[in-house]
Amino acid sequence: MLFLLLFVFWILLNGHITVEIVLIGGCVCGLLAVFSYKHLRFTGNGIPGFCRSFPALLSYFIYLIGQIFLSNLQVMKKILIFRDSCAGPKLVWFSSGLHEEGTQLALANSISLTPGTVTVSLGKDTICVCALSPEFAEELKDSAFIDRLKTLEGIQDG
Repeated sequence: MLFLLLFVFWILLNGHITVEIVLIGGCVCGLLAVFSYKHLRFTGNGIPGFCRSFPALLSYFIYLIGQIFLSNLQVMKKILIFRDSCAGPKLVWFSSGLHEEGTQLALANSISLTPGTVTVSLGKDTICVCALSPEFAEELKDSAFIDRLKTLEGIQDG
């Protein structure tokens, strides 16, 4: 399975097919597949699950980029317009409801990537976030990041 995926990717990147490209690609892809199996213990069984969850992953990353942009605007507004009325940073602890370590880590990194918030601590089911203002802190508890990551957990489990 991994060999076929790598080989198709090789052919797509080359743009045209010749005997030389097929032979070299077959050798390189074969060596990579053997190396991945022997040394990385990668059997390729996770590839169908990844292909199934790819649209949701793409949607998540597009949403993340949009939230980074919007958070930049909010932080600029907070700094430039309301500089004297800022209530100050606030620490917030909340339960994410996510079960897998990978999605919890993705949530923590997504929170840290958006301006105005930094993940301070990541526990088994709780996350501690330092927010630039109380408004940013309140938005975290009902974050769409969590809903999208729960969807991803459901796709990977199912």
